[in-house]
Amino acid sequence: GPRVLAAGLVITPRDGHGKNLAAHADNADEVRAAVRGRIAAGADAIKIVATGGVHTPGSDLMAAQYTVEEMRPGVEEAHAAGITVGSHASNPRGIINATRAGIDTIEHGIFLDDDAAAEMAAHGTVFVPTLAATHLFEPHAGHPSIPDYVREKAGLTVPAHRENFPRAVRAGVRL
Repeated sequence: GPRVLAAGLVITPRDGHGKNLAAHADNADEVRAAVRGRIAAGADAIKIVATGGVHTPGSDLMAAQYTVEEMRPGVEEAHAAGITVGSHASNPRGIINATRAGIDTIEHGIFLDDDAAAEMAAHGTVFVPTLAATHLFEPHAGHPSIPDYVREKAGLTVPAHRENFPRAVRAGVRL
């Protein structure tokens, strides 16, 4: 059967994307402490939210939530414990920041550009494009239960998401 690496709560700023299901951390020391907390709680993996996202009201898709210097201590802490670190990262700045911080995997990478793809390829960062998100959203885009802010952001992400996978392949990014 499938093998699951459970991360539990994501790590994000107090007002960041995913803030309602997160361990909050607003600076490098808090990121390190949050990673320690996740490890103590039994996490098999760590997920740091490097950028804004679709499903949090007011979250800016093009904002980088953490700098390299803020994420790196958390990555070092997890790696010292032998734990993989993934990052929700939608935009190029967030992808590059996470990659330079030593993140192992980039999830989504919706607005992946050539520079971010080259950075990932150079560092051996693995890309998890979550293509199912686009595939599953489109048939239900008009459903009345989908908030307007989600529909608006998804209108930007769906076409961009189709381009990120071939761009990553051309750049030699590990998938």
